[in-house]
Amino acid sequence: IASNARWSPTMYAAFFTGSQFLGLAKPGISLGQLLEDLERFSVDFYFYWSRPGTDIPQYLRRFPEVGVGVIPGLHVFRIRNGAVAGGAL
Repeated sequence: IASNARWSPTMYAAFFTGSQFLGLAKPGISLGQLLEDLERFSVDFYFYWSRPGTDIPQYLRRFPEVGVGVIPGLHVFRIRNGAVAGGAL
């Protein structure tokens, strides 16, 4: 699991699901570097924490969202074996 924000709740989610939390994306990371890192570190799920009134970035829409609406503001995307367009990770 990797995430864009909210280190503590993401770490707890990883712990309680028996997953490994790889950390937060670097602030200001480029899209290309983020996608490279997700592939290089074999990230299965990316936790995207949105702020009220903001849209999900377009680059994440190529991955299926799982667990929709379970936790307000949290969007979980299946990264590995989940890309639908523009190449698979």
